[in-house]
Amino acid sequence: MSYLKFIFHPQVSSPFSGNKKIEDFIIKAARYGYRVETIPLKEKGLEKSLESLFPETAAIVVAGGDGSLNWVVNTLLKKNEHHPPVGILPWGTSNDFAEVLSGRVDYSPDDLLSAIKNGQLQKVDLGCVNGERYFLNVAGAGLLVDVAHKTSSTFKQRMGMLAYYLEGARSFPAYKPFNLRIRFPGGREKKAEVYLFLVLNGRGAGGFRCLAPNASLDDGLMDLLIFKNLGGIPGLLPLFPRIMKGLHLDDPRVEYYQGKEFSIDGPLGLDTDIDGETGPPFPLSIIVHPKKMQFFSPGRPG
Repeated sequence: MSYLKFIFHPQVSSPFSGNKKIEDFIIKAARYGYRVETIPLKEKGLEKSLESLFPETAAIVVAGGDGSLNWVVNTLLKKNEHHPPVGILPWGTSNDFAEVLSGRVDYSPDDLLSAIKNGQLQKVDLGCVNGERYFLNVAGAGLLVDVAHKTSSTFKQRMGMLAYYLEGARSFPAYKPFNLRIRFPGGREKKAEVYLFLVLNGRGAGGFRCLAPNASLDDGLMDLLIFKNLGGIPGLLPLFPRIMKGLHLDDPRVEYYQGKEFSIDGPLGLDTDIDGETGPPFPLSIIVHPKKMQFFSPGRPG
């Protein structure tokens, strides 16, 4: 019998909390011929569990959001380079990578199990920060990042993505821009006063689906977006409808670059973000690792 290693965030879904999601997944997996090993994300033995996998392990399934997935991916690449492909059940507050990968987040456990059974795989680029921390979807700092870090876990659990928007509405008027310096290969530099920068692997982040309309998970490039301070917050707010439609790249408040590496420096004490989790302090050295991992993608032909 083949195995699925099922890693879940306890705050998202617990088999002991009355939530039936995991129990239902185990029953459905058995119908596909899989035996499921369940492990809470915060369990102390998780790292050791990922070091030695059953030879019959068909997939590592992560049930959670972008932050949970990032933790599992970084642990896998540190502990076990030769690992099975990863499947995602997008049960977190923010599921941007799952949506970019599969085109939607409303797919069912049956859809994922079918993708595993049929070998529906996609090789995906990964970004790497300072040579030690990988990200799947986005790294950045500034306005939206600050909002994400200030939003409490309890509020996110209760309100979902709406919690971010409510916190954002409260924080926007008082937010201050910061100085950013970017170095490109070849020695070229860019300096700007900005509200936000994002280095994206996929097209969307933070619930905005068209932040980088030209991005692809497997093109060997990262997409850098800089939102400049032109007219303060009042000057930035009219940009949001254009962002929702993917029409912002030619706006004077936005600068856009594609590349294989960027060196980015900002103020000390400003939080950075990697896939929804706190990142390292500045300066950041970001490079792309083309097609570094394989993921099961529901809806993608085998």
